[in-house]
Amino acid sequence: MRERIKEHGRPRSSHNSAPFAFNLAKKSADNKGVDLSQQRSSLEKDPVFADLFTQAKKRVSRMSVRVIEIDNQIVQTIFEVYAAMELKTPYNDFETH
Repeated sequence: MRERIKEHGRPRSSHNSAPFAFNLAKKSADNKGVDLSQQRSSLEKDPVFADLFTQAKKRVSRMSVRVIEIDNQIVQTIFEVYAAMELKTPYNDFETH
């Protein structure tokens, strides 16, 4: 778990291994007029977005994290949704793709 969390803030992490940082970068990019309709891999190559993504990964690497171990997958899923709602976390996305 510790290594997975670290992946979110590593400089070399891509959109697949640092989705939280990627979402933070998308929020910043939207405010800077970057075309967010591009594929994720294309966004990573956009110079403006790439810089924002790097900044977001640095930001994530400085965050402190707490983990709750929940062995039951159903309870874990329900807890994740509950926690997101209760904590009003803006970057949790439960849409199906």
